[in-house]
Amino acid sequence: MFAEVSDYLKRLKASHDEDAVDRINYVYTSSLLLIFSLLLTAKQYVGEPLQCWVPHQFKEGWEKYVEKHCFIENTYYTKIDERIPDSAQERQDRELAYYQWLPIILIIEAASCYAPRIVWKLFNKNSGLNLTSFIPLSMLTTKGSRVKDLKLKDNVTAPLVEHFQRNIRLAHQNKSIKFGRYVTLLYLFVKIGFVINVILQFVLLDRFLGPQYTLWGIGIVNDLVHGRHWKESGHFPRVTLCDVKVREMGNIHNWTVQCVLMVNMFAEKIFVFLWFWFLFIGIITILNFIYWLYVTLLPSQGISFVRKYLKNSKELNRVMFQEFNNVKVQNDNQISNFIDDSLRTDGLTILRLISDNSGDLAVADIISRLWENAHPKQPSQNPSLGKFLNKLNPKYDDDAIDRCNYLITNTILIFCALTVAAKQYVGEPLQCWVPAEFKAGWEKYIENYCFVENTYFVRMDDDLPAQTNLRNEKEIHYYQWVPFILIFQALLFMIPRLVWKTFNKYTGMNIFALIETVSTTSKQGQKRVLNKSIWRVYVTDLYIFCKMLNLINICIQFAFLNCFLGPQYKFWGFGILSDLLNGRQWYESGHFPRVTFCDISVREIGNVNQKTVQCVLMINMFNEKIFLGIWFWLFLLGILTSINLLYWIITTAMPQYGRNFVKNSLDSITVLRLLSDNAGELVAADVVACLWRSRDNTKEDDQSIKF
Repeated sequence: MFAEVSDYLKRLKASHDEDAVDRINYVYTSSLLLIFSLLLTAKQYVGEPLQCWVPHQFKEGWEKYVEKHCFIENTYYTKIDERIPDSAQERQDRELAYYQWLPIILIIEAASCYAPRIVWKLFNKNSGLNLTSFIPLSMLTTKGSRVKDLKLKDNVTAPLVEHFQRNIRLAHQNKSIKFGRYVTLLYLFVKIGFVINVILQFVLLDRFLGPQYTLWGIGIVNDLVHGRHWKESGHFPRVTLCDVKVREMGNIHNWTVQCVLMVNMFAEKIFVFLWFWFLFIGIITILNFIYWLYVTLLPSQGISFVRKYLKNSKELNRVMFQEFNNVKVQNDNQISNFIDDSLRTDGLTILRLISDNSGDLAVADIISRLWENAHPKQPSQNPSLGKFLNKLNPKYDDDAIDRCNYLITNTILIFCALTVAAKQYVGEPLQCWVPAEFKAGWEKYIENYCFVENTYFVRMDDDLPAQTNLRNEKEIHYYQWVPFILIFQALLFMIPRLVWKTFNKYTGMNIFALIETVSTTSKQGQKRVLNKSIWRVYVTDLYIFCKMLNLINICIQFAFLNCFLGPQYKFWGFGILSDLLNGRQWYESGHFPRVTFCDISVREIGNVNQKTVQCVLMINMFNEKIFLGIWFWLFLLGILTSINLLYWIITTAMPQYGRNFVKNSLDSITVLRLLSDNAGELVAADVVACLWRSRDNTKEDDQSIKF
């Protein structure tokens, strides 16, 4: 089973004939659900999903039998202060049968997230427009590592345009495809499917998890912020009851035992995450659907889309598109006729998808060539602009400090989260000191009970609070959430990177493709890409904004971590180091206490017995070391990011730090600095030299081209 699911996960990848929001729905969400399903399956059928408190006379083998019996026959939930129902029917009505089905439920959810994608794949082939070949082919035009020279690049783009025109003609001839809108309407229908799916899953999950809250996740966060206990709904109870019938000597003996369900604590964390995940993708999916409705139903948006690429093609690559000198691309009627004859609504939809997956350079190439075919002119010769070196194969479109934020920090946080999760859910997070008369099975039950029901911290020289509510106020809830907190921190570090990747395409250039192409394509190919990409594109503001987001994220995380860990210190990490250097004991704040207490309520012979045990939390010592390391890492990263942001602001805002030939174009300086950081100074120097030599030719073109 695991091998089959693993193979399926490997095949579950994007085909790039859709946009990023579609991929979040059918790739990332489906993968998350399948991974969670595997984890729950492993916990249920490989680990120990529950531990039961059995009568003292039960032998070890009997205890294991009871635990297996209770898992497969279901347990029922009754609050500890309620009387156990006498009626067998009433007990059966309270049974929790669904937790065995949680892995299957998650698989069904994953399948429903993938269902709109299946509709898209099945019906798209009837359109006559093969998107699975369009977009991957267009992606070759921006991947310099695959395109070795300009001739090969042209050989890729030309068949793409021909293939595009041929399929548009076939779509025109197909009488079953009316008005050239088949692909567009199908794509909108698929997006409606994604919207309906995520709304249904979110509503069902919200109603199932929290009938006491209007919005369950928001209610839970509000309770945590105000230090209140979660209102127990009984959906994922930690402690349940189980009736066991055993035949002995021809007689049937009935036993009622109390069980603690570790798997339910794990399942609850998963569904809390899924609640917020479905809320997030629900919002972006609805907004994305509204956006596609807007751009596909309004003809003016199609005209603006084409005009932008025709204008930019002419403006950014003056030599390449001199044939447009006498064409007024601003003429909306002419562009509208071009759309009706060469593109139609489906063509615009495909070009938008190509833009989302391959970048603006590929779309500019296609539209320019389609326009050229519709308005044939005499081609002009491209002058040689110099030599380039082919010395490096870069992998990034940012600098080292950015990678420290979204790559190195993320790796550290996710590794720590996985390590803590393994200790909590696979190892033994705590050990308890129990009375001598307790049998071994009881000790294991108590340790599982105390972990899922939380412990409370009281200093060794203080008296235990007599009142239950005072003990509840001292309970420590958060250590169960440490793996999820670390993953959430990692996601926050990805936000600036996602902003950069998402909005970079709207600047009119693909920085990664540009850097890669400069290092790998031929001389002519490099010249052409630079002409099309470097001039008058606005990436500086976006790049500086992303660096500011990095710094804001670090400052917020550092401030929260410092306040949480060390209210007795202004700077917790330095206070800890000072204590260590001076031989003083660490001042125990109670955030990660080593020794805690736990109150246990056990039903025995119809009575509820209260027991208090002392537990040592090995996991907390590990957590404290992790957060100490994260504190110093965030402190160092904050300093480096601040200096880096200041450096970029100075070098982009002060003209004397730029090159003479681009001193009035700040964005070109930004691009060249990124080229230098990723492709090396030697490559950047050749780019500058080439553009310097081409400046005179560009000036001549400026005088002749007016738009």
